[in-house]
Amino acid sequence: MRNIAFLFLCEAFSRTGSIVVLSSMALVGRELAPHAALATLPLALAPVSTMLMTVPAARLMQRRGRKVGFALGAILGVVGGLVGCAALFNEDFVLLCMGAVGIGAVNGFSTYYRFAAAEVVDESWTTRGRFCNLCGLEHDFESALKPKAIPGSLNLEKDNKSVHG
Repeated sequence: MRNIAFLFLCEAFSRTGSIVVLSSMALVGRELAPHAALATLPLALAPVSTMLMTVPAARLMQRRGRKVGFALGAILGVVGGLVGCAALFNEDFVLLCMGAVGIGAVNGFSTYYRFAAAEVVDESWTTRGRFCNLCGLEHDFESALKPKAIPGSLNLEKDNKSVHG
């Protein structure tokens, strides 16, 4: 049962961290982009990176084990986060895009937490867990931790600059 709790926390923190980072990525991209049309490029790179990393992550975990795969995924996430922080401090759009790729890569690995949990759970809970997964009940924790937008808190017309210009 300890493994299930640990995997649950890993999934919850991974998804919640991604939501927080990705929800602010376009706003940061808007501030750092050389042109307004590129503002959401970092946000677009994250799911592309997730897609490109999912199959290699599965193959790595199949060959070397889940522990090695999840550790490498965590390292990629930390590196992506640090690169993103460096992009903020240096006001560097290219670094922000590279950080987004790292954040997307960790999502490619963290997708497998649920499968790892299904492997270690008691057989009597496996069917119940799959039912919850199919019904989307796994996202209840995630949605409870999502940041709630406060009306009027985001000023997209900062400094009287147009989003399109």
